[in-house]
Amino acid sequence: MSPDRFPKYSPVQLLALGDVRRPMREQIIDLARAVPLYIELFSRSAKEHSIYIVAGTAPVFDAGRDKVYNDSTGVAAGNH
Repeated sequence: MSPDRFPKYSPVQLLALGDVRRPMREQIIDLARAVPLYIELFSRSAKEHSIYIVAGTAPVFDAGRDKVYNDSTGVAAGNH
């Protein structure tokens, strides 16, 4: 899949921390595996500052279907 077919993910800058020479699909799937940590960071911040946060879009990998989906998460101050 060509890079121009992927949505503009909020945490995409994190790809630069890995091997950017790998195929884009592999990089996006690795990014999807890190999304729970990304969401946890926003959840802690929302709770700590008593705010709501829309964490932006991020990839979700469905291994059963071998597909990557786009998802967005919102967190509230009461979530942890």
